[in-house]
This record gives sequence, C-alpha cells and structure tokens, in this order.
Amino acid sequence: MDETDFTILGMLEKNSRESFVTIAKALGITEGTVRNRVAALVRAGKIKRFTVEFEAPFEAIVMIKASGKKGARLAAKVEEFCGNAYEISGDYDVAAVVKAVSMDDLNRKIDRIRAVKGVASTVTAVKLR
Repeated sequence: MDETDFTILGMLEKNSRESFVTIAKALGITEGTVRNRVAALVRAGKIKRFTVEFEAPFEAIVMIKASGKKGARLAAKVEEFCGNAYEISGDYDVAAVVKAVSMDDLNRKIDRIRAVKGVASTVTAVKLR
C-alpha cells in the first residue's frame, strides 16, 4: 500500500459513494487506475466491506473486560451483532461502538454483549451529543 492507496481510502472513508472519476481527478490519475487500485485493496483485505454510517438516536461505547486472553475472538463475536468492536490495549480488552434506535434497544444490545461467553465485565459510556 502506498500514499495513493492511502489517499483513496481516506476519500472513500469520508464518502463511500465518491465516484472513481472524482477521485482520479483529485489525484491526477486515470479512473481506470483508481478502479484497479480499489479492486486490489478489496482483494488485500484493506477494504473489508461497503457500508452505510448513520447518526443513531442512541450510541454508546461499551468497554469489555475478557475472562482470559480472548480479546480478538471476543471482539469478532461482539462485532457480529453489534457493529464495530475493537481489540484494545489497557485495562479493557475490547471496545464496542453500539448504535440503537431507543434506550430499550441499547439496553438489549448491552445485555447481549454481557451474555457472550468470555465477557467478565463491561463499562458503558452513553454518547450525550
């Protein structure tokens, strides 16, 4: 991965619907080059999925402490139903970003995280604004 790939990823992160033509013009390369580079980034696993981001009415960051050394597996399990989950350093092993349509929905998702095998404890910070 070079600087051009990094710039393409940054532009797509800001707007995943940005056209290859617009990206090519901004970088001074051809649309075909952008298309080929994006395809290569997908094959290399740098682009894992194409998704939609939205401002949820309720969001929280759930810090998860694992029982044992299961951070990566725990993050993958939580991410299956909760959105983004990351193995992290520090006092906690996983941080999950949870989006919900209501406070009840948020509570259900946090309860589901707590029920995952390998979760020792959680701390939740609800986004205020």
